[in-house]
Amino acid sequence: MDLIHQLTPMLKSLRLGGVLETLEVRNRTAIDAKLSYVEFLSQLLGDEVERRMSALAAKGREAARAGWRRTSACGSLRWFGPCPCWAQPSQAGCEQEVPRH
Repeated sequence: MDLIHQLTPMLKSLRLGGVLETLEVRNRTAIDAKLSYVEFLSQLLGDEVERRMSALAAKGREAARAGWRRTSACGSLRWFGPCPCWAQPSQAGCEQEVPRH
């Protein structure tokens, strides 16, 4: 579809490039089921949310396998680099500041 090729740069600029994976299938489904535009958009965006949640869960599993555990919220963003509380899972709260080099 020529229109999909025109949509590609716009979707990517909005960081919705993953929508392209299901766009043609969802379009065909919407035509066959005579869905409204809002129903079509809802399904398309639902696919994107599901894709992102799966990717986020995969990153969480990778971090867990690597032994990364975070037990506090790091109340301050005054530091640059990895948070020191990641290396100290027993620490109740993090207010430490990593020295800047």
